[in-house]
Amino acid sequence: MGILFQNQDNKSELQTRLAAELREKVRKTQTSAGTQAKVEPELLADGEQTRPAGMIIAALLLCAIVAGSIWVVLNF
Repeated sequence: MGILFQNQDNKSELQTRLAAELREKVRKTQTSAGTQAKVEPELLADGEQTRPAGMIIAALLLCAIVAGSIWVVLNF
């Protein structure tokens, strides 16, 4: 499939230090939170359910496609 990206070690000292600080901060927040937040099974029960925002986006996308098609047909 190929290499998606190459890891080049051209990081400056500042980038290295910031990355280490962020890793330490994440480690602290994970240990202070204890266990990870558990997902409620009800949310995973219906994988086919679409959220209202998703339906709105789909409707807007459909309207944009229809409007674009009409524009192309009328202008050519």
